[in-house]
Amino acid sequence: MAVTARVAAIEFDGDDVRLAVVKTGLKRPRVIEVHAGRAQYEDPQQRQEAMVQAVKTLVAGLKVRPTVYVLCLSSVNSIIRTITIPFRGARRVTPAVTFELERYLAIPIEELVVDHMPILEFDGQTEVLTVGVRRNILQEQIGILNAAGIDPEGADIDAIGLTSLWQMGHPAKGLRAVLYLHNKAAVFAVAYNKSLAYFRHLPVGAEQFADNLDDAVQEVQNSIRAFYSSWKADGEIAGLDVIGLSPQHEEALAGQFEIPLTFQDPLSAVQAPGTIDKQVYAGLIGVAVGAAGGAFSLHLRKDELAHKNLFPALVPHIMLTSCIALLVLVGCAWFYHHAAIVNAGKAAQLEQQIGSVDAEVKSLEAQGINVPAGMFGDPTILDVLMEIAINLPSQVADVTDVKIEPPNAAAPWIIVAGEVKDDNAFKTAVEKIKQSPVFKTEEPELRLVEGRSTFRLVLQRVNAGSENADATRS
Repeated sequence: MAVTARVAAIEFDGDDVRLAVVKTGLKRPRVIEVHAGRAQYEDPQQRQEAMVQAVKTLVAGLKVRPTVYVLCLSSVNSIIRTITIPFRGARRVTPAVTFELERYLAIPIEELVVDHMPILEFDGQTEVLTVGVRRNILQEQIGILNAAGIDPEGADIDAIGLTSLWQMGHPAKGLRAVLYLHNKAAVFAVAYNKSLAYFRHLPVGAEQFADNLDDAVQEVQNSIRAFYSSWKADGEIAGLDVIGLSPQHEEALAGQFEIPLTFQDPLSAVQAPGTIDKQVYAGLIGVAVGAAGGAFSLHLRKDELAHKNLFPALVPHIMLTSCIALLVLVGCAWFYHHAAIVNAGKAAQLEQQIGSVDAEVKSLEAQGINVPAGMFGDPTILDVLMEIAINLPSQVADVTDVKIEPPNAAAPWIIVAGEVKDDNAFKTAVEKIKQSPVFKTEEPELRLVEGRSTFRLVLQRVNAGSENADATRS
């Protein structure tokens, strides 16, 4: 579940620094503001200080105060491997990832900070996607932020952020692929259900797709083949979503692949200003969304680089949310408690009334007077008259006589007599009266007396036997 917070993501691109603040926890996260700056220096030895100053300048220009900061790393500095762990379960898989990954590396694993995401389990084994980032790069960038007075809560890579944004708008199952194009580079990724199964940084971007389409397409096709060569489960990629390609080049690319292509907007899953440079800030925004509980995210700030107190700035927000939830629960509990008290009072009142009626019945029985119990199940006379008045209005008929028989009488319960004013409307009214839940009746007795049409309507109790009705008609 996504945490509601204002998350600021910062990334370094050479001497450039970029920052994006995103309001998370919404159905569509909202980009509050973005900023970019560049470190100004003449002597290379001044670079560290210039980078720190550039970060301070960006932070000073923020209109809102972020809840947390996260570091966005370039996927250029990452190493990605898909490996198989020979057992299942997070407790056993996590400690084994570093050991299993080491055999696939050309550099000492101590030079990397590694995290992983499980893909699928099969035959008692677990397929995981492992990502490593060079430790010295992570240390350098965290050092710049610390010197600027910022202690990022976590670190992730732009490729994961981009894929997280894409996954938010594509909850479909099965294998799906995405190609995200920057100006000079690209990210190819494959998702399997809700897991990230594969991704790769490509050295070709939107510019090369425009200038040298064949070579660019070959890079993507090689990535697809590389994915299939390591994929352990069944299924084929159902489609490829292309993000970041200009409309004039979409038609040229459409016929280059055997799988269906879909062209999409980089920031369709979030609310963002129309003036924002989508290709530049999409990865940064995706990392911010992922840090608060997005589709995909990595935790690359660990070991000696780990934050001393993970997400300390989120604690007040989590506590506030918990307090609000507690107040809602207390309110609901009080509502039901109050309703229970009211119902208990009504039940006691009814019990008292029943006791009073029972005492009166016993008193009458002691005097030799029989009180039929069925009378207590009859609707009130007012209910009966209201039913007649609603279904038999004065413009249809005039009621001139209402005769009510005692509860133990063999005769009908209630006899209603009167004069018909509108024959057709009277027939319709009788049909409605027959459907009444208060009593039951049959066709009325109609007579013509001195030029006037009269009626006699016999009402029976709902639980009355058919023999009483026959006796009444006779």
